[in-house]
Parts: sequence; C-alpha cells; structure tokens
Amino acid sequence: MEPQFSTKHFVHHVEQLGKRLFTVTYDLKIPLPCPNFAPGDLFGHLLVQNKLPFPFYKEVRVKFEKFVRDETRKFDAELAALRIENALKTGENLDDSLLGTGANSSADDIGASNCDSSPKSVTGNADNEAESLFEEQFQQVMRNASMVELSKLITEESRMTEEMRALVRARNFEVERIKHTCEQTLAQSVTDVTEFDKHSYEISMLNEKLRQVSINYSHQIEALNEQQRHEYRQLVRKMYANEKSLYHGGTNAFASLASSFSCADKLSTCPSSANASAPVHQPSHISRPFQKFFFN
Repeated sequence: MEPQFSTKHFVHHVEQLGKRLFTVTYDLKIPLPCPNFAPGDLFGHLLVQNKLPFPFYKEVRVKFEKFVRDETRKFDAELAALRIENALKTGENLDDSLLGTGANSSADDIGASNCDSSPKSVTGNADNEAESLFEEQFQQVMRNASMVELSKLITEESRMTEEMRALVRARNFEVERIKHTCEQTLAQSVTDVTEFDKHSYEISMLNEKLRQVSINYSHQIEALNEQQRHEYRQLVRKMYANEKSLYHGGTNAFASLASSFSCADKLSTCPSSANASAPVHQPSHISRPFQKFFFN
C-alpha cells in the first residue's frame, strides 16, 4: 500500500542577540495537495497564523521553504522505493509512469485531490486565441503605421510606465516608513526587557498595518495593470482598424478612378454620344505609372 498524506510539523525559533523572541509553528500535509502548489504559496498562511513581524519574513520564509522541499523529497524517495519493491514482486516494468517520483505529479496515484484544470484549459484556449490575434494586429501596426501613429503609441507607453512607477514609489515609501518604525520598536524591545509585552503589541500592530498596506497597494497595482493593458490593446486595435480602413479605402479609390476612365473610353467610341460631346482624351496630368496601370 502506497503512503498517503502525512502531516508535518514545522518549528522555527526566532532569536536575536542570543535571546529567543518567539517560536513559529505550522502544520502542513506532504505532499502538497495541488500539483501547482509551491512552498511559497503556504507562507501567507504561516504569516497569518503566527502574526509574524515583518523583519523576520525573510529568515522564516527561507527555513520554511527548505523544510517543505526536504519533506517532499523524503516522501518522493519513500514512494519510489515502495513502487520499485512492488514492481519487483509483481514483475512489472519499471517505467516512468510506474515510478512517478514527483510527489505532486503523482498526486492522483496516492489519493490526492488533483486541481480540476478543465475549465482553465477552455479559458486558456480562448486566451491564447486572443493573444495570437492581438500579436498579429500589433505586428501589422508595427509594419504599416506611420511615424505619427507610432509616436502616439510610444508616448502612451511612456505615460503608462510613469504612472505605474509613481504607484510603486508610493508603495515603497509607505512600506519603508512602517518597516523603519517596526525596526526601531524591535530594537527597544531588546534593550528594554521590562516593556517587552508593550513592544511586542506595538510590533504586532505595525506588522498588521504593513500587511494591510501591502495588500492595498497590491490590489491597486493589479487594477492599474489590467486597466493599462486594456487601454493599450484598445489603442493598438484602433490603429489596426484605421490602417485597414485606409488600405481598403485606397484600393476602392483606385478602382473608382479606373472605372471612370473606362467609362470615358466607352463614351468616346459610342456613336450615340459622338455628336453630344468631343472625344475624351487621356488627362495630361496623370503620371506615367498610373497611365501604364489604367490605359495599357
């Protein structure tokens, strides 16, 4: 019988200047439930559960991700060894599908619930078609647009870039300000042991404020990115439509001009109209290439 999910207990002691400040703990199931999961995807749950102060994010994240990877490798090794043993007993071939050494890739085989990807695949196909269409339109605009139109596109790109940079600068300024305050409070908690509980509460509040600021700006950046993406694509589609209409308009104009000259030739040779008007001659102002195109 193959191993099922097992709960692993992550423990990390956060220390500073030889003093243990607090302990971070988190229980997780190995292998990860979904093939698309990564160790970093669970780190947010760990932050909320432990109310981890911002200055310790990096340290704990590195330890946690290493813990998840190590436990996953152990599970993979155990699973592969068990399948090899079963294959030797039953005489089956040891092909890749039997070994399935990736824990997440073999989630179905060990009873894990695989993420349903069929709706995403349908949506993904539609997105791919839209991307291909936009890419084709964009390339057409790049090849045929005038310098004036291309300058408009470049100007719009510059405006969007600066708009995004301004929002990122505002976020970084706010995050650095809270981070600096948090570091100052943390330093005070180390030197002033009598006020440790007070400083711990202040750090917790600052950490929550920092989390809210990060979430808020993350949503703003995501919304601005979607807005700019939509506006840029609309501009490219509009330029593509203009180029297409100009092309067809020019073709129709040449066709109309050719048709008018053809009718003029017919009138000049028509007996019923001979007395009504003089024969129509080729206009002298038409250039040689057009004369060759229309009259030869």
